[in-house]
Amino acid sequence: MENKIILIEDDEEIRGMIKDYLSGEFEVMSFNDGTAAIRTISSYDEYSLALIDLMLLF
Repeated sequence: MENKIILIEDDEEIRGMIKDYLSGEFEVMSFNDGTAAIRTISSYDEYSLALIDLMLLF
């Protein structure tokens, strides 16, 4: 399994900082909401970790 991370964060600045930090070691797919993430990712991809903002704005 590759080192892939899904990042779901609605704050653009925070999302960018986290993605920049992790991109050196991991392949990071970032999204601004859970719906976009679900629509985009393939159910066949394997991910090492999902980082999800608990206070997402709807």
